[in-house]
Amino acid sequence: MMKSIKNTNQSSAVRIENQSRYAWLLMIAITLMTFLPVETVSAHGERMHSPALRMRSIQFYDVTWQGAGDMKVGDQVTMEGKIYFPAKEYWPNTMKAPDVGYLQTSGPAAVFAKVESYISETPMVQSGGLKLGSTYSFKIIMQARIPGKWHMHPTVQITGSGPIVGPGEWTNVTGSMSDASVSGVAGRDKDVVIDDLATYSLDVIFGWHAVWFALGIIWLLWWVKRPTLLPRYRAVQEELDKNLLITSADKRMGVLMLVVTVVLVAGGAINADSTHNTVLPLQTGNVPLEPLVIEDTNLVVKAIKSTYNVPKRSMSMEISVTNNGDSPVKVGEFATAGIRFIVNPASLGGAAAQALQESVTGYPGEYVREVLAIEDGNTSAILPGESRNVTLVAADAVWEIQNLSEIVLSPVRRAGGLIFFFDEEGNRLRQYVDASTDVAYN
Repeated sequence: MMKSIKNTNQSSAVRIENQSRYAWLLMIAITLMTFLPVETVSAHGERMHSPALRMRSIQFYDVTWQGAGDMKVGDQVTMEGKIYFPAKEYWPNTMKAPDVGYLQTSGPAAVFAKVESYISETPMVQSGGLKLGSTYSFKIIMQARIPGKWHMHPTVQITGSGPIVGPGEWTNVTGSMSDASVSGVAGRDKDVVIDDLATYSLDVIFGWHAVWFALGIIWLLWWVKRPTLLPRYRAVQEELDKNLLITSADKRMGVLMLVVTVVLVAGGAINADSTHNTVLPLQTGNVPLEPLVIEDTNLVVKAIKSTYNVPKRSMSMEISVTNNGDSPVKVGEFATAGIRFIVNPASLGGAAAQALQESVTGYPGEYVREVLAIEDGNTSAILPGESRNVTLVAADAVWEIQNLSEIVLSPVRRAGGLIFFFDEEGNRLRQYVDASTDVAYN
């Protein structure tokens, strides 16, 4: 009987050893496949966000890019604009409120270096508290690092929800990456001079990477002669002798590696603290942010319903407008998810037409569509004291291009956005709307 059990354990051990070899061969083959040549692809990550999320959360507007387009490594681009956060009753209940947010950019890796960033003129070296129902200005200064054609977006990171990406602009960066240099100073007394953040203390960084890489290789090599994960799992399931899996030598090696790791971490921290006595820890507090003061528009605007027509690639939204102001107003723009649907400026006339033209000047053409129309044909101004229902229609392929047409498949079928009105003096008045969305197939 004992001989039978011994033979069974031996055969199982041989089978496990064979499976281990096959597993290692598979891992090597997968690793080699990563070196195969692939074609370059281009994509817009923000289009993968849920349409309801993009249309009902943060609204970026009046965004401008100074210095974008054709530029060289080392040149700077400045992104400025405004961010509107819908009120609590409209904010998606699947998203956490923006109590803690951080301003940054989105693009293909660190092709630009962030030099400065502000929300409402407050430097954003840390996160800040943002309030629903508020509007903030923002400014980001970026410096080109890597040659190539890049699409750069302003982005707000929200704790618990992730990034909300604004409209982007193409930049064509030429030159050499070796020309990139971001200098600065650090320390309590500004006595640490940094010639280039990209190369500062690289010898220390390489040294620590080499140490941890060596430890990792030693640990992996120690277990190469042991069965890998799947064969070990099979061994556990078959209740084989545990000494086939972990020996006393393995335990001693584990303790040794633990001691070496703790000593390196503690020793490195003590050495860094004694060597760099002017270094400040990373700041983790939240900066209080004051929203912009937005003048009352004296307009009462409510969304009644919206409909997305699939074959026509058209979104229509019926709204009620009450003008409590002193001047007649006309609808000039519907903006959502960074897309700006505008009327023909000539239909506004005078100063209003000029104001609309100026508001879209410099805005990326891929996000501007002169297709906004009034469905009932009543394009006359809404007079002071007048209330009227208005149906806005925005028909364009951009709904498909930007993947916003997927709202028909969304579990939250609601559309939101900013409606801009213009009075005779060219004043631009902003209102937010949010409505449930029906689907039409004819």
